[in-house]
Amino acid sequence: MRARDLVRYACGLANAGRLAWSEREDVMGSRRAWMVSLVVVLAACLVMVGCRKPRKFVLTKEQQQQIQEALLEKVPEVEHPVGALFDGGVRLVGVDLEKDAVKPGQRLKVTWVWEVVEDLPPGDWMIFVHFEHPGKKRTTHDHQAVGELHPVNKWKKGDVIRDEQTLDVAKDFPGGPARLYVGLFDEGAWRDRRENIRMKVTNGSEPTVNLDKEGRLHAATVKIDGKPGRTSAATHTKARSHRVYRAASSPVIDGKLDEVLWRSARPTAPFVQPHGQVLSPKWTTQGRLLWDDQNLYVGLSGRDDDVTNTNTTHDSTLWEQDVFEVYLDPGSDGKEYIELQVTPTGAVFDALFVTHRKPRWQDAAKYEITGLEAKAFAEGTVNDASGAPDKKWSVEIKIPWASLPGMSGPPKAGDEMAANLYRIDLKTSSRAGFMGAWSPAGGDFHNTTGFGKLTFLASSTPPRPVQRPVPPGAAPKAVPAKGERPLVRGKKLAPRVPKAVPAARPGSESKPSEQRPIPRLAPSVQKALRSGALKNTRRRAAPAPKAPVKP
Repeated sequence: MRARDLVRYACGLANAGRLAWSEREDVMGSRRAWMVSLVVVLAACLVMVGCRKPRKFVLTKEQQQQIQEALLEKVPEVEHPVGALFDGGVRLVGVDLEKDAVKPGQRLKVTWVWEVVEDLPPGDWMIFVHFEHPGKKRTTHDHQAVGELHPVNKWKKGDVIRDEQTLDVAKDFPGGPARLYVGLFDEGAWRDRRENIRMKVTNGSEPTVNLDKEGRLHAATVKIDGKPGRTSAATHTKARSHRVYRAASSPVIDGKLDEVLWRSARPTAPFVQPHGQVLSPKWTTQGRLLWDDQNLYVGLSGRDDDVTNTNTTHDSTLWEQDVFEVYLDPGSDGKEYIELQVTPTGAVFDALFVTHRKPRWQDAAKYEITGLEAKAFAEGTVNDASGAPDKKWSVEIKIPWASLPGMSGPPKAGDEMAANLYRIDLKTSSRAGFMGAWSPAGGDFHNTTGFGKLTFLASSTPPRPVQRPVPPGAAPKAVPAKGERPLVRGKKLAPRVPKAVPAARPGSESKPSEQRPIPRLAPSVQKALRSGALKNTRRRAAPAPKAPVKP
């Protein structure tokens, strides 16, 4: 039976049920028939909707004309030639700038010229543009070509595309040189799995191709006419290092990090944003690490006013909400490294990657760290924003050495290992969210070249400062004698001379004072008297009576 006939039949049943109800005949039966007919009608509507073909996005004549004007017959000359080749398929011919200088708050028109030399690899590709003052500010301008009308996936071999884009320069953008970085990334992989997959530049040795350490293409530089911004003292761009001391005993894995053992561990430097910018003090995050012959112990703690992660499935997309992440590269070569994630509810994601993001995370997550223990603790209510704001949450992890790739036992004193620590906070409509890193490695958490360095020490507690031995032939440090003053900027000051007490006059003897000691007023009272705010209320003596005048 076709869907249209089914709807007609259902409507007939509904009409019959309605008539039976109005005539009060077989009340229960009519009600049942009416309800059944209603269900059938709804089912038929769903069938008809499901059988419809998906709507196609139809371009207007003006939009089609706009795309045709953007497709050029030959490669034009550009103001800033680049010639970078992405994955051997797409070439950025160059870029034209409307003007070389712009003020904060103004707009800048940028024209990109692309040439498709080979068929594109599979993926949901999109153009990313970063307008950045290094170390100070970055704004993103990701888009599809020709005003979102001609996506990258529709580009064909032989096409030459002129893509005009208008950038809104932020009002608080600092003055000085601003760089334009451009590239192609898989927008679907980032949206669904938070994987930062980019097309790689295959001709980076060309003189006009400038790449930064993240693999981004530097296409042009624009001058910002404004006040130069201040670079924060806490901004970091270099990989960090940390000393890991030996644990005097094994900690209890409960996520609280309240044992004396953890207090003796040296805390890491505060986390920063993945690109090195300062992280807000209200999201202060730090880590502590210890080790012994059996395990590596990792403790992470961070402030959070709303601790949230509703995903409790093992080895799933835990990174979409609040999570701590640990990356360990035992060989320090970017091969066979461990990714470990722990949520506020104690859910765990552990995976082994042979090389950068390979294999896929679904396959890499099949690896299980044998003997792993991980617990979480929150000062507040997890997944409940109705009450008072949360304070912070922490995790405590025990990782056996034997479970790490390429290791059969503990490291030796002085050995080093590449590692990184991350934190992700949930982004919602009411919360901006953020990402933090111990060692700033850029937006790609799997960038092993930006990992920090862990150095394992044999001592169980940080050594106390000791006096350094005097090198042979060097004069010992002079210690000032009693009464002398030390050297100040290479000049020896005059010795302190005690103040001389004046000698008593001949024949004079000290007599005890017969006056009462004057009480000392409080500083606030003295200040009030000096300013005139408080009048002297001391009672004056009555004047002496005048002598009577003789008549």
